[in-house]
Amino acid sequence: MGYAHLLDKYIQNSELSINEILERLKDSGIKIDRSYISKLRSGAKPPASEEVTRALAEITGGDPQSLINAGVIEKAPEEIKAFITRLEDQTWNMVDYLLCNSEIKQVHELVTHIQRANLQSNHIKVLDLEDKERFNIAAITRRFDLLETLSRETFSFTDKLELYYAVTIYFQKFNEIPMELFYSKYILQGDNLSTSTNQQNSGLILSSKGKESITGDELDFINSCLEAYRIQKAKWL
Repeated sequence: MGYAHLLDKYIQNSELSINEILERLKDSGIKIDRSYISKLRSGAKPPASEEVTRALAEITGGDPQSLINAGVIEKAPEEIKAFITRLEDQTWNMVDYLLCNSEIKQVHELVTHIQRANLQSNHIKVLDLEDKERFNIAAITRRFDLLETLSRETFSFTDKLELYYAVTIYFQKFNEIPMELFYSKYILQGDNLSTSTNQQNSGLILSSKGKESITGDELDFINSCLEAYRIQKAKWL
């Protein structure tokens, strides 16, 4: 759900008329017209400034930070948005694999590992299990499904990265593969990852299929992710 859809959801849930919203915005010192709000919620206009976005969310009873995060990501360069999408897909593919292949104790460890990550979003609380859910894998899976939706729609890029790192680290632990194997074929040279000329072993990566060697195309993707991350870190964090 992008900025426009999220804003539209907030406005509908508030049951406020556009005129009422405009009056409350005016009381907050923000003057915009009816057509501008209509274009924001339809996606005809790019996300509003942080000040206007925060005010709209607060007036309609929505989560200001979630709407701000959606706006920031939507206005990010295309290479950043593509990187975010692939990052999220990898994150939730790993989670699905873990939920399908873990014992309940390991699922609890995954929940705890994510809860202890440096995530700022309050939505992480959806993983707070009730006693009756602790041994119900279906109920836990539903909570992860909800977290996936919330993370894709509302997490900041920083939180998306933190979640990816947390899941990747646990995924590595679950498969008991040392991180050195991932880098066994590649070394850092300057700003890019390059194939090591003095390594004999193949590079490995963890996926839902198990251990897989890294191809040249995949190495290019790692490089593009690294470059995109550095651009984002400099401009958007």
